[in-house]
Amino acid sequence: MRPSPLLSAAAAAALLAAVAGPATAATTSAPAKGVASSSVTLLSVAAGGHTVSAGTLELLSDMLGAEAVARILLTPLTADGTAYGQQTVTPAQSPVSAPAVSTGAVAPALDGLLGVTSPVLEAEADATNGEPSTLAGATSFGGLTVIGLPVTLDGALDTASSVSKTAGATSEKIVSVEGLALPSVADLLGALGLDLSALPIEVLTELLDELGLVNTAVDTAQAALDQATAAIQAQIDAAQAQVDAAAAALAAETAKLAGPQSQLAAAEADLATRTAALAPLQAALASAQQQLTAANQPVVDATNALNAALAAIGLPAGTPLSSVPLLQQAAIAPLYAAVTAAQTAAAASITAATAAVTQATSDLAAAQSLVDAAQAAVTLLRNTIATIQTAIDGLQATLDAALAALNAILDGVQAEIDALLGAVTAVLDGTPLVSFDSLTVLTEATTTSNTEGGQTARIVGGEIVGLEVLGTDVLSNVLGTSSVDLLDLVGGTLDQVNGLIADLTGTLSSVLSTVPAFPTLSIPAPEVGVLTTSSSTSITDGFGVASTAVKGLSITLPSVSIPTALALPGAADLPALDGITQVAGLLTSAPVRIDLATLAAQSRFAPAVVAAPGTGTPGTGTPGTAPQLPQTGMTQGLAALGVALMVAAAVAHRRRVELDAA
Repeated sequence: MRPSPLLSAAAAAALLAAVAGPATAATTSAPAKGVASSSVTLLSVAAGGHTVSAGTLELLSDMLGAEAVARILLTPLTADGTAYGQQTVTPAQSPVSAPAVSTGAVAPALDGLLGVTSPVLEAEADATNGEPSTLAGATSFGGLTVIGLPVTLDGALDTASSVSKTAGATSEKIVSVEGLALPSVADLLGALGLDLSALPIEVLTELLDELGLVNTAVDTAQAALDQATAAIQAQIDAAQAQVDAAAAALAAETAKLAGPQSQLAAAEADLATRTAALAPLQAALASAQQQLTAANQPVVDATNALNAALAAIGLPAGTPLSSVPLLQQAAIAPLYAAVTAAQTAAAASITAATAAVTQATSDLAAAQSLVDAAQAAVTLLRNTIATIQTAIDGLQATLDAALAALNAILDGVQAEIDALLGAVTAVLDGTPLVSFDSLTVLTEATTTSNTEGGQTARIVGGEIVGLEVLGTDVLSNVLGTSSVDLLDLVGGTLDQVNGLIADLTGTLSSVLSTVPAFPTLSIPAPEVGVLTTSSSTSITDGFGVASTAVKGLSITLPSVSIPTALALPGAADLPALDGITQVAGLLTSAPVRIDLATLAAQSRFAPAVVAAPGTGTPGTGTPGTAPQLPQTGMTQGLAALGVALMVAAAVAHRRRVELDAA
């Protein structure tokens, strides 16, 4: 096979650049430096003010210092900030297997709210030949229960970090989740205190219809109910109109509470602030009064001495000196003089103290008037709220009576209603909020140099299969297939998937939060996030840097508000509920959040630097420049001639080929 003239020309050009260029300035040798880190939390759950995480691994391969460091911090379980079973793994302790830890053993106070069992974590660190590396993983995700409900969850993890003197720094991981399934819609709502059977049957059938969950059993039961109610439909419609009117009036009156309640909170805060301001003013008045008493004391003492002397001679207190018998005036006159002297000496201090008392009294009176005004505002708002609440109670009684009348009419078709309710409940019992068959994620953060293009941060690959939200196969609906490569689940495609998920959860919220007979029922839309990722590369402080961050799945159940009329018996004692709001008659749940497979990685690397020759005219030793190596090899002119000959040969070859073809 003859060599290609064009390739030969390219080689010659490369040769020219390699051998004909001037020598470079001398540089200082430096060893390769790098660090790779990786962190994983397989599971994190928050509910009722508590947070539990399981399966946390932090891997470090560090070649920045004089000695290589390979270290793994593994934490099987963390509950409310306290780590359990935590171990630090180094080459000297490797390999390590950390046993499972459960909240039932270390945090029994969480029983019924959160139950987490960590996976068994395996880890190994190595620093052979000064090149650190770490490996860690798990063959399961442990166990999970949320607000008393089990969550189906399984999977595996492998993660590694390493730094090589020649190959650079890298952090890689692969996470696979198998068969995740959250509890069913019916179970979740029940755990939050909602009695589905207390809702109007048409609300439940509307929910199924909007979510596309109606099946043959539901259709059959609905047809039977429609047939049974045909004869009494006019009565039902009239009674339903009464219910709707009462519910609308109740909703309007309830809406009036929001403003005064908000104002009351502000007014009570203002009252508390103004009341607290009284204390220093009261203290200031007391201090001023004490100063006035102290200023008056010499006068009081002199006056008491004078009055005692007057009493001794049978005269009342306050007798003027001129009224004292002449024979006794000489003896008692100094006491009169002492009183006058004390009054003169204390006059200034008494005047100042009196002014201070007057000012403190005025300040306290002004502050007290503000407190009185604030108290009046609070009292007015409380009375307004009480008036509205009385009206609400009356409207609620009207609504209850209308519902009772409607239910009395429906008693004749109760068997059909119960059959339809059973069919609907069966569907909701079998519909998980979120589930998928499998999710696999492979990530890489690698740095091979500190020059442009030497850094890689990406999701290498992975797949999600069978993602269902409220009974809808989301991927099939959007993409026409139930599985998708994660590299394709980006941009507009990912937006479509997330958009459909938001539509489905929004439907659940809109149907259940707009029940006319129960205007205070509020079921906010669950929030579902699939594959939240970020990655970046840069050259920073002389290092190539690559970073990745991935969250496989996040699910949030916001706080719900359930009127007591729709609550299950004993709902106030459920672990997911924080109590009853007495004014509005609501059960209020704590929000719940689940994060699955939270991953992060970073690598930094700067390759070794080898001393190079200096610049200048070869062989001249020009002053002020680094020492030069003697010029060797072909000259630039010879190299250029070689390139020209290669190009000419290429042109001649091309023409010969064209002539032969002709």
